[in-house]
Amino acid sequence: MNSTSKGYGTLYTFLEDSERMKYYRQAAAHGNLTAMKELAYFLRYGKGIEQDCRESFQWYLRAASFNDVDAILAVAEMYAEIGTAQNLPKALEIYKKIANSNHSEKIDRKYAAKKIAYIYEKFFNDGRMMIKWLKKSALFGDIDARFRIAEIYRDGKYIEPSGEDALKWFTAILDDKKLSDEERYSAAFEIAQIFHNGTIVPRSDTEAVKYFKLSTKANVVIARIAYNTLAKIYCTSKEITPNIGMVLHWLKKAIGVGSRQAMWIATKIYRDGKFGVRQNGEKALEILREPAEQNFDTMSKIVALRMIAEMYEKGLSIPEDKQKADELYQESDLISNEWIQAINNMQLQV
Repeated sequence: MNSTSKGYGTLYTFLEDSERMKYYRQAAAHGNLTAMKELAYFLRYGKGIEQDCRESFQWYLRAASFNDVDAILAVAEMYAEIGTAQNLPKALEIYKKIANSNHSEKIDRKYAAKKIAYIYEKFFNDGRMMIKWLKKSALFGDIDARFRIAEIYRDGKYIEPSGEDALKWFTAILDDKKLSDEERYSAAFEIAQIFHNGTIVPRSDTEAVKYFKLSTKANVVIARIAYNTLAKIYCTSKEITPNIGMVLHWLKKAIGVGSRQAMWIATKIYRDGKFGVRQNGEKALEILREPAEQNFDTMSKIVALRMIAEMYEKGLSIPEDKQKADELYQESDLISNEWIQAINNMQLQV
């Protein structure tokens, strides 16, 4: 429910919550709709006033009698929160009335349909009805519902898994230009994993590579996994010819978004001369210097410093230098101790 004050309620936003309650009560008692909803909201969550869900519910009921959708949805939510056999049917009745009404706003219809799906799953363990209402919410454009349906087909929860249907739903999200890049390319990541895993569709690293490349536009977390997986595919795939140049290319991309795993693998390739690459200590150091010296995350910086120190300590593809190794170990310990202290201070403040 949108609890932001509108109309009457905005007159008292400069007051403390406890003071605002006095005015809301007076206005609500005189039939002001916004005041009723504001008072109900503050009572429901105990903001500036002692929490009283029973009284909150009564004010929402009064506001709902004005056919206010926000208040009606709040009544349904509170019926569902109580979660008894007596009240769940009432919640479903309200939600279904909104979801099936051609006069309701689309945003309210998709929300109501999704809440119906939630109730059928959580309280009745009815997968068939849950999926039915999720699809209705998806029809109204709810992105969470669309992802959930695709995941249900992928994982086979409540129904038989279907790679064809999972791909259809994920692809529809990817192709929907009205959605954000993160939403669209997160769907690309799911498609890539389906092809790469090859459990519900025939495995295809060619298709996986195509969609993993797209998925790097979603967010840093997905990009990190996608880059690492692309490197792995070009190293181990039976379908795609191994290509150490592409392995190193994708590892470098992964390092650029903070992958310590990629940093370690790429360093070992050059340091130890793996996969036909000539041993090259300077290249290994080059990989490590950027996270060690630039503005990378603290843990990556610590790991990079210790890896460089180990190379100097043991003479791994570079001349042994115990003094340099000790200096680097001390630097990494100093950063590590400062980092731990900063975390402890932050926890104390919280």
